[in-house]
Amino acid sequence: MNLTTPPSTQPFEQIRTTMHNIARRQWWLWSSAVMVTLLLTLGIASFAFPGLLSQPGDSYSFNLDLAVRGLVGLVLLFNIYTIYQQLQIRRIQFRLDNQIDALDRLGKVEERTEQVYKIAALDCLTGLYNRQSGEQRLGEEIARSQRHARPLTVLMLDLNGLKLINDTFGHPAGDHMLRYFAERLQSAVRGSDVPIRLGGDEFLVLLPECKLSEVQLVLNRLSGMTADFDGHKIPLEFASGWTDYIPGESFQTLMKRVDTALYANKRVVKARREDKTANEACEPGPSSAGQNSSPSDNSSALTPRERQVLQLLGQGKSNKQVADALGLSVRTIETYRAKIMAHLNVHSVGELVFYAVSNKIVKIDRSE
Repeated sequence: MNLTTPPSTQPFEQIRTTMHNIARRQWWLWSSAVMVTLLLTLGIASFAFPGLLSQPGDSYSFNLDLAVRGLVGLVLLFNIYTIYQQLQIRRIQFRLDNQIDALDRLGKVEERTEQVYKIAALDCLTGLYNRQSGEQRLGEEIARSQRHARPLTVLMLDLNGLKLINDTFGHPAGDHMLRYFAERLQSAVRGSDVPIRLGGDEFLVLLPECKLSEVQLVLNRLSGMTADFDGHKIPLEFASGWTDYIPGESFQTLMKRVDTALYANKRVVKARREDKTANEACEPGPSSAGQNSSPSDNSSALTPRERQVLQLLGQGKSNKQVADALGLSVRTIETYRAKIMAHLNVHSVGELVFYAVSNKIVKIDRSE
Protein backbone atom coordinates (compact mmCIF):
# COMPACT_ATOMS: atom_id res chain seq x y z
CA MET A 1 0.00 0.00 0.00
CA ASN A 2 1.31 3.44 -0.91
CA LEU A 3 1.46 5.59 2.21
CA THR A 4 2.69 8.77 0.54
CA THR A 5 0.49 11.85 0.48
CA PRO A 6 -1.86 11.77 -2.50
CA PRO A 7 -1.03 14.38 -5.16
CA SER A 8 -4.45 16.00 -4.74
CA THR A 9 -3.71 16.89 -1.05
CA GLN A 10 -0.16 18.23 -1.53
CA PRO A 11 -1.24 21.74 -2.69
CA PHE A 12 -3.43 22.12 0.41
CA GLU A 13 -0.51 21.18 2.67
CA GLN A 14 1.71 23.70 0.88
CA ILE A 15 -0.89 26.44 1.30
CA ARG A 16 -1.22 25.69 5.01
CA THR A 17 2.56 25.87 5.44
CA THR A 18 2.73 29.13 3.50
CA MET A 19 -0.03 30.74 5.54
CA HIS A 20 1.73 29.66 8.74
CA ASN A 21 4.96 31.29 7.56
CA ILE A 22 3.15 34.53 6.74
CA ALA A 23 1.48 34.64 10.16
CA ARG A 24 4.80 33.97 11.89
CA ARG A 25 6.60 36.74 10.00
CA GLN A 26 3.84 39.23 10.67
CA TRP A 27 3.98 38.36 14.38
CA TRP A 28 7.74 38.98 14.46
CA LEU A 29 7.27 42.25 12.57
CA TRP A 30 4.70 43.62 15.00
CA SER A 31 6.70 42.41 18.02
CA SER A 32 9.79 44.13 16.69
CA ALA A 33 7.84 47.35 16.10
CA VAL A 34 6.53 47.38 19.66
CA MET A 35 9.99 46.58 21.07
CA VAL A 36 11.73 49.33 19.10
CA THR A 37 9.06 51.84 20.08
CA LEU A 38 9.53 50.99 23.74
CA LEU A 39 13.32 51.24 23.42
CA LEU A 40 13.04 54.65 21.75
CA THR A 41 10.71 55.88 24.47
CA LEU A 42 13.00 54.63 27.23
CA GLY A 43 16.07 56.07 25.49
CA ILE A 44 14.59 59.52 25.12
CA ALA A 45 13.29 59.43 28.66
CA SER A 46 16.69 58.39 30.06
CA PHE A 47 18.37 61.37 28.44
CA ALA A 48 15.66 63.92 28.91
CA PHE A 49 14.82 63.52 32.58
CA PRO A 50 18.42 63.98 33.89
CA GLY A 51 18.72 67.20 31.88
CA LEU A 52 15.61 68.57 33.45
CA LEU A 53 16.95 67.94 36.96
CA SER A 54 20.48 69.32 36.45
CA GLN A 55 22.05 72.51 35.12
CA PRO A 56 22.64 72.52 31.35
CA GLY A 57 26.24 72.19 30.27
CA ASP A 58 28.49 71.32 27.37
CA SER A 59 28.82 67.68 28.46
CA TYR A 60 25.09 67.28 28.61
CA SER A 61 24.63 68.75 25.13
CA PHE A 62 27.31 66.40 23.79
CA ASN A 63 25.76 63.32 25.38
CA LEU A 64 22.29 64.32 24.17
CA ASP A 65 23.60 64.77 20.63
CA LEU A 66 25.14 61.27 20.70
CA ALA A 67 21.92 59.80 22.07
CA VAL A 68 19.84 61.43 19.36
CA ARG A 69 22.19 60.14 16.66
CA GLY A 70 22.07 56.66 18.15
CA LEU A 71 18.31 56.72 18.22
CA VAL A 72 18.15 57.91 14.62
CA GLY A 73 20.45 55.09 13.60
CA LEU A 74 18.30 52.59 15.48
CA VAL A 75 15.21 53.90 13.71
CA LEU A 76 16.95 53.54 10.33
CA LEU A 77 17.94 49.97 11.13
CA PHE A 78 14.40 49.19 12.17
CA ASN A 79 13.04 50.67 8.94
CA ILE A 80 15.47 48.57 6.90
CA TYR A 81 14.40 45.46 8.80
CA THR A 82 10.73 46.35 8.25
CA ILE A 83 11.27 46.78 4.52
CA TYR A 84 13.08 43.42 4.38
CA GLN A 85 10.23 41.69 6.21
CA GLN A 86 7.68 43.26 3.88
CA LEU A 87 9.64 41.98 0.88
CA GLN A 88 9.68 38.49 2.40
CA ILE A 89 5.93 38.63 2.98
CA ARG A 90 5.34 39.75 -0.60
CA ARG A 91 7.51 36.90 -1.85
CA ILE A 92 5.54 34.38 0.23
CA GLN A 93 2.24 35.81 -1.01
CA PHE A 94 3.49 35.52 -4.58
CA ARG A 95 4.31 31.84 -4.03
CA LEU A 96 0.89 31.38 -2.45
CA ASP A 97 -0.79 32.86 -5.52
CA ASN A 98 1.19 30.49 -7.73
CA GLN A 99 0.15 27.52 -5.61
CA ILE A 100 -3.51 28.53 -5.81
CA ASP A 101 -3.24 28.82 -9.58
CA ALA A 102 -1.60 25.39 -9.72
CA LEU A 103 -4.42 24.00 -7.58
CA ASP A 104 -7.00 25.45 -9.96
CA ARG A 105 -5.19 23.91 -12.91
CA LEU A 106 -5.02 20.56 -11.09
CA GLY A 107 -8.76 20.67 -10.45
CA LYS A 108 -9.40 21.34 -14.12
CA VAL A 109 -7.10 18.48 -15.11
CA GLU A 110 -8.93 16.10 -12.76
CA GLU A 111 -12.26 17.23 -14.16
CA ARG A 112 -11.07 16.67 -17.71
CA THR A 113 -9.64 13.28 -16.72
CA GLU A 114 -13.03 12.27 -15.35
CA GLN A 115 -14.70 13.45 -18.55
CA VAL A 116 -12.24 11.48 -20.67
CA TYR A 117 -12.86 8.40 -18.50
CA LYS A 118 -16.61 8.71 -18.98
CA ILE A 119 -16.19 9.07 -22.73
CA ALA A 120 -13.78 6.13 -22.96
CA ALA A 121 -15.36 3.68 -20.49
CA LEU A 122 -19.08 4.48 -20.32
CA ASP A 123 -21.87 4.33 -22.84
CA CYS A 124 -22.92 7.91 -23.54
CA LEU A 125 -26.64 7.06 -23.81
CA THR A 126 -27.23 4.75 -20.84
CA GLY A 127 -24.29 5.48 -18.53
CA LEU A 128 -23.42 1.77 -18.34
CA TYR A 129 -20.05 0.29 -19.22
CA ASN A 130 -19.50 0.19 -22.98
CA ARG A 131 -18.40 -2.93 -24.84
CA GLN A 132 -14.64 -2.31 -24.61
CA SER A 133 -14.55 -1.51 -20.90
CA GLY A 134 -17.10 -4.26 -20.24
CA GLU A 135 -14.86 -6.86 -21.85
CA GLN A 136 -11.99 -5.64 -19.67
CA ARG A 137 -14.16 -6.04 -16.57
CA LEU A 138 -15.16 -9.52 -17.72
CA GLY A 139 -11.49 -10.45 -17.99
CA GLU A 140 -10.92 -9.17 -14.46
CA GLU A 141 -13.89 -11.13 -13.10
CA ILE A 142 -12.71 -14.30 -14.85
CA ALA A 143 -9.27 -13.90 -13.27
CA ARG A 144 -10.86 -13.30 -9.86
CA SER A 145 -13.08 -16.36 -10.27
CA GLN A 146 -10.08 -18.53 -11.09
CA ARG A 147 -7.96 -17.08 -8.29
CA HIS A 148 -10.55 -17.50 -5.52
CA ALA A 149 -12.45 -20.49 -6.98
CA ARG A 150 -15.75 -18.60 -6.83
CA PRO A 151 -18.68 -18.86 -9.27
CA LEU A 152 -19.26 -16.34 -12.03
CA THR A 153 -22.49 -16.13 -14.01
CA VAL A 154 -22.87 -14.14 -17.23
CA LEU A 155 -26.34 -12.93 -18.26
CA MET A 156 -27.09 -11.59 -21.75
CA LEU A 157 -30.25 -9.59 -22.50
CA ASP A 158 -31.74 -8.54 -25.83
CA LEU A 159 -34.64 -6.08 -26.10
CA ASN A 160 -37.56 -7.20 -28.23
CA GLY A 161 -39.29 -4.89 -30.70
CA LEU A 162 -36.96 -1.92 -30.39
CA LYS A 163 -36.96 -1.41 -34.17
CA LEU A 164 -40.75 -1.35 -34.17
CA ILE A 165 -40.73 1.27 -31.42
CA ASN A 166 -38.31 3.41 -33.46
CA ASP A 167 -40.48 3.08 -36.56
CA THR A 168 -43.68 3.86 -34.66
CA PHE A 169 -42.68 6.60 -32.23
CA GLY A 170 -39.32 7.76 -33.62
CA HIS A 171 -35.73 7.29 -32.53
CA PRO A 172 -36.09 9.52 -29.43
CA ALA A 173 -38.56 6.92 -28.13
CA GLY A 174 -36.02 4.15 -28.77
CA ASP A 175 -33.35 6.09 -26.90
CA HIS A 176 -35.78 6.66 -24.04
CA MET A 177 -36.51 2.93 -23.85
CA LEU A 178 -32.79 2.11 -23.74
CA ARG A 179 -32.22 4.59 -20.91
CA TYR A 180 -35.27 3.31 -19.05
CA PHE A 181 -34.13 -0.30 -19.36
CA ALA A 182 -30.61 0.63 -18.21
CA GLU A 183 -32.04 2.32 -15.09
CA ARG A 184 -34.20 -0.69 -14.30
CA LEU A 185 -31.27 -3.02 -14.89
CA GLN A 186 -29.03 -1.07 -12.51
CA SER A 187 -31.68 -1.17 -9.79
CA ALA A 188 -32.30 -4.90 -10.34
CA VAL A 189 -28.70 -6.06 -9.79
CA ARG A 190 -26.40 -5.89 -6.78
CA GLY A 191 -23.70 -3.30 -6.27
CA SER A 192 -21.02 -5.89 -7.04
CA ASP A 193 -22.64 -6.80 -10.38
CA VAL A 194 -21.52 -5.15 -13.62
CA PRO A 195 -24.18 -4.13 -16.18
CA ILE A 196 -22.81 -3.49 -19.68
CA ARG A 197 -24.32 -2.23 -22.92
CA LEU A 198 -22.78 -4.25 -25.72
CA GLY A 199 -24.34 -2.09 -28.41
CA GLY A 200 -27.72 -1.60 -30.03
CA ASP A 201 -30.34 -3.45 -27.97
CA GLU A 202 -27.97 -5.99 -26.37
CA PHE A 203 -26.89 -5.89 -22.76
CA LEU A 204 -24.56 -8.04 -20.66
CA VAL A 205 -24.51 -8.43 -16.87
CA LEU A 206 -21.62 -9.94 -14.90
CA LEU A 207 -22.87 -11.64 -11.74
CA PRO A 208 -19.96 -12.64 -9.48
CA GLU A 209 -20.70 -15.29 -6.84
CA CYS A 210 -24.21 -15.82 -8.20
CA LYS A 211 -25.75 -19.26 -8.70
CA LEU A 212 -27.57 -20.10 -11.91
CA SER A 213 -30.79 -20.64 -9.99
CA GLU A 214 -30.59 -17.06 -8.63
CA VAL A 215 -30.52 -15.45 -12.07
CA GLN A 216 -34.29 -15.83 -12.25
CA LEU A 217 -34.57 -13.44 -9.30
CA VAL A 218 -32.91 -10.72 -11.38
CA LEU A 219 -35.17 -11.46 -14.33
CA ASN A 220 -38.23 -11.27 -12.09
CA ARG A 221 -37.28 -7.73 -11.09
CA LEU A 222 -37.18 -6.79 -14.78
CA SER A 223 -40.49 -8.36 -15.74
CA GLY A 224 -43.59 -6.33 -16.57
CA MET A 225 -41.77 -3.15 -17.62
CA THR A 226 -43.81 -0.30 -19.15
CA ALA A 227 -42.25 3.03 -20.05
CA ASP A 228 -44.06 6.35 -20.49
CA PHE A 229 -43.11 8.36 -23.57
CA ASP A 230 -44.96 11.40 -24.84
CA GLY A 231 -48.19 10.24 -23.26
CA HIS A 232 -47.86 6.68 -24.52
CA LYS A 233 -47.35 3.63 -22.33
CA ILE A 234 -44.95 1.36 -24.20
CA PRO A 235 -44.39 -2.20 -22.91
CA LEU A 236 -40.80 -3.38 -22.96
CA GLU A 237 -39.94 -7.05 -23.31
CA PHE A 238 -36.62 -8.81 -23.63
CA ALA A 239 -35.03 -12.18 -24.24
CA SER A 240 -32.39 -13.55 -21.90
CA GLY A 241 -29.72 -16.21 -21.80
CA TRP A 242 -27.19 -17.03 -19.15
CA THR A 243 -24.48 -19.50 -18.27
CA ASP A 244 -21.80 -20.01 -15.66
CA TYR A 245 -18.07 -19.72 -16.18
CA ILE A 246 -16.25 -23.03 -16.47
CA PRO A 247 -12.74 -22.78 -14.97
CA GLY A 248 -10.11 -22.79 -17.67
CA GLU A 249 -12.30 -21.78 -20.61
CA SER A 250 -11.41 -18.76 -22.71
CA PHE A 251 -13.23 -15.44 -22.87
CA GLN A 252 -14.40 -16.20 -26.42
CA THR A 253 -15.83 -19.59 -25.43
CA LEU A 254 -17.76 -18.10 -22.53
CA MET A 255 -19.24 -15.36 -24.73
CA LYS A 256 -20.17 -17.91 -27.40
CA ARG A 257 -21.98 -20.09 -24.86
CA VAL A 258 -23.98 -17.23 -23.36
CA ASP A 259 -24.84 -15.98 -26.86
CA THR A 260 -26.07 -19.49 -27.75
CA ALA A 261 -28.18 -19.54 -24.58
CA LEU A 262 -29.70 -16.16 -25.51
CA TYR A 263 -30.75 -17.24 -28.98
CA ALA A 264 -32.05 -20.55 -27.64
CA ASN A 265 -34.28 -18.55 -25.30
CA LYS A 266 -35.42 -16.37 -28.20
CA ARG A 267 -36.38 -19.48 -30.12
CA VAL A 268 -38.33 -20.79 -27.14
CA VAL A 269 -40.15 -17.46 -26.72
CA LYS A 270 -40.91 -17.31 -30.43
CA ALA A 271 -42.25 -20.87 -30.42
CA ARG A 272 -44.34 -20.07 -27.35
CA ARG A 273 -45.92 -17.09 -29.10
CA GLU A 274 -46.62 -19.09 -32.24
CA ASP A 275 -48.24 -21.89 -30.23
CA LYS A 276 -50.32 -19.40 -28.30
CA THR A 277 -51.47 -17.69 -31.49
CA ALA A 278 -52.36 -21.03 -33.10
CA ASN A 279 -54.31 -22.20 -30.06
CA GLU A 280 -56.19 -18.92 -29.79
CA ALA A 281 -57.12 -19.18 -33.47
CA CYS A 282 -58.32 -22.78 -33.14
CA GLU A 283 -59.97 -22.52 -29.73
CA PRO A 284 -61.08 -18.95 -29.10
CA GLY A 285 -62.46 -18.04 -25.74
CA PRO A 286 -61.28 -17.44 -22.17
CA SER A 287 -60.63 -21.13 -21.54
CA SER A 288 -57.78 -21.22 -24.07
CA ALA A 289 -55.85 -18.24 -22.68
CA GLY A 290 -52.51 -18.94 -21.02
CA GLN A 291 -52.30 -22.62 -21.87
CA ASN A 292 -49.01 -22.25 -23.75
CA SER A 293 -47.09 -19.89 -21.48
CA SER A 294 -44.11 -22.23 -21.31
CA PRO A 295 -42.24 -24.43 -23.77
CA SER A 296 -43.57 -27.94 -24.33
CA ASP A 297 -42.43 -30.37 -21.66
CA ASN A 298 -40.52 -33.27 -23.20
CA SER A 299 -39.20 -34.47 -19.85
CA SER A 300 -41.94 -37.09 -19.46
CA ALA A 301 -39.87 -39.49 -21.57
CA LEU A 302 -36.95 -39.21 -19.16
CA THR A 303 -36.22 -41.99 -16.73
CA PRO A 304 -36.84 -41.28 -13.03
CA ARG A 305 -33.08 -41.05 -12.43
CA GLU A 306 -32.64 -38.62 -15.35
CA ARG A 307 -35.50 -36.52 -14.02
CA GLN A 308 -33.82 -36.39 -10.60
CA VAL A 309 -30.61 -35.21 -12.24
CA LEU A 310 -32.56 -32.57 -14.23
CA GLN A 311 -34.22 -31.28 -11.06
CA LEU A 312 -30.91 -30.88 -9.24
CA LEU A 313 -29.16 -29.30 -12.22
CA GLY A 314 -32.12 -26.95 -12.58
CA GLN A 315 -31.43 -25.73 -9.05
CA GLY A 316 -28.01 -24.55 -10.18
CA LYS A 317 -26.07 -27.33 -8.52
CA SER A 318 -22.73 -28.43 -9.96
CA ASN A 319 -22.01 -31.92 -11.25
CA LYS A 320 -20.17 -32.75 -8.02
CA GLN A 321 -23.04 -31.54 -5.84
CA VAL A 322 -25.53 -33.61 -7.86
CA ALA A 323 -23.23 -36.66 -7.63
CA ASP A 324 -22.95 -36.28 -3.84
CA ALA A 325 -26.71 -35.88 -3.48
CA LEU A 326 -27.49 -39.01 -5.52
CA GLY A 327 -24.51 -41.08 -4.42
CA LEU A 328 -23.11 -41.36 -7.96
CA SER A 329 -19.81 -40.48 -9.57
CA VAL A 330 -19.20 -37.15 -11.33
CA ARG A 331 -18.56 -38.97 -14.62
CA THR A 332 -21.95 -40.67 -14.37
CA ILE A 333 -23.66 -37.33 -13.77
CA GLU A 334 -21.89 -35.87 -16.81
CA THR A 335 -23.19 -38.76 -18.89
CA TYR A 336 -26.73 -38.20 -17.59
CA ARG A 337 -26.49 -34.48 -18.30
CA ALA A 338 -25.34 -35.08 -21.89
CA LYS A 339 -28.26 -37.48 -22.49
CA ILE A 340 -30.76 -35.04 -20.98
CA MET A 341 -29.49 -32.09 -23.04
CA ALA A 342 -29.59 -34.17 -26.23
CA HIS A 343 -33.13 -35.37 -25.49
CA LEU A 344 -34.42 -31.87 -24.67
CA ASN A 345 -32.47 -30.28 -27.55
CA VAL A 346 -30.68 -27.72 -25.33
CA HIS A 347 -27.08 -26.67 -25.81
CA SER A 348 -25.89 -25.16 -22.53
CA VAL A 349 -26.44 -25.37 -18.79
CA GLY A 350 -28.22 -22.00 -18.91
CA GLU A 351 -30.75 -23.38 -21.40
CA LEU A 352 -31.18 -26.46 -19.22
CA VAL A 353 -31.93 -24.33 -16.14
CA PHE A 354 -34.33 -22.16 -18.14
CA TYR A 355 -36.12 -25.28 -19.39
CA ALA A 356 -36.44 -26.71 -15.88
CA VAL A 357 -37.81 -23.44 -14.47
CA SER A 358 -40.17 -22.76 -17.39
CA ASN A 359 -41.74 -26.22 -17.14
CA LYS A 360 -41.89 -26.05 -13.31
CA ILE A 361 -39.63 -29.07 -13.00
CA VAL A 362 -37.81 -27.02 -10.36
CA LYS A 363 -39.12 -24.04 -8.42
CA ILE A 364 -37.11 -20.92 -7.66
CA ASP A 365 -36.98 -19.87 -4.04
CA ARG A 366 -38.11 -16.21 -4.18
CA SER A 367 -37.55 -15.64 -0.49
CA GLU A 368 -33.80 -15.02 -0.97
